[in-house]
Amino acid sequence: MKEETHFAVLKDLAHALGLKITKRVPGEHLLVVSEEFLGLDNVVLDVESPLLIMEKLLATKFEESDLRQILRMNGDMGCGAFALTDAGIVFRETFLMDTLTEEELRFAFASLSISAAELAIRLGAR
Repeated sequence: MKEETHFAVLKDLAHALGLKITKRVPGEHLLVVSEEFLGLDNVVLDVESPLLIMEKLLATKFEESDLRQILRMNGDMGCGAFALTDAGIVFRETFLMDTLTEEELRFAFASLSISAAELAIRLGAR
């Protein structure tokens, strides 16, 4: 039941931030959202109580030599981090649902936008 409550809070926060919900997965506490002003789409918000996991696939094509540079970028990020998954390079951030605020989530979206742009520049600068 806690997951349902957390999911309701997430939907309220998404609405308050003006996020466009592009997909809701039936039977799961997961939203896929976009934020046009920041140029973000397909951001996954997954409630896994007590956590919210925010994830965005950023790159599927990169060189092994890029990974060292990408790892260094993690130290400059305001929040979140780049991670390597089977799908590619993702931005990932986790939040504790019981204390999550609108400002914290807004900051994470801004950090994602900036980090995605910097990553695109670095990967494209080869």
